[in-house]
Amino acid sequence: MASMKPVIFLLGPSGVGKTFVSTGLTEDFSFRHFVIHEKSFEANCFPAEWDKDPGQMDFTILASIARSRLAVEQRGAVLSIPTEMVFSRQQLEAATRAGVTPVVLWGPKERCFELRRVRQTKNHGSFGKGQVSRYWQHNTRTFETYARAEYADVRVEAFQPDRSFWPREYILKLVLARTGYVLAPMPEAKARQP
Repeated sequence: MASMKPVIFLLGPSGVGKTFVSTGLTEDFSFRHFVIHEKSFEANCFPAEWDKDPGQMDFTILASIARSRLAVEQRGAVLSIPTEMVFSRQQLEAATRAGVTPVVLWGPKERCFELRRVRQTKNHGSFGKGQVSRYWQHNTRTFETYARAEYADVRVEAFQPDRSFWPREYILKLVLARTGYVLAPMPEAKARQP
């Protein structure tokens, strides 16, 4: 049933693996990935006022729009939300009531920072003092908020005890389990796996 396809609202600090998980859901499970950057709800056909104030977000409308934009072969949607957009427990409960699954990818501050630094250096050649300051400016509230006990049920640990990412297949299972949907990887995804 097209209206019942899962919609995942993916949150978390920079460096925790939101792109890694979203790409996996897209490639292995045929999800549509809505990349929400600062001020890009409107660019993704969501109400423009959400760009000015994400607190105005109506998750019933979000779910309806996301599902309406899925192609027949797409099995669900994932919206990766920018780090600096932090949502209250009440907002995430409203999302759940509207049929949207909030997932906070989680990991140690130092590990997330290191992975962000490595990615920035690889893609742009450096990660200077300005980027370090900007990282903590954008991420401190995210770490402080989502570390609270009231968010435990929406957090998914992105890292293994040795601080490496979980294998893609495993982390995708953890995220999908939060939706209540049972989805097997697409046949072409199984062919890509070793």
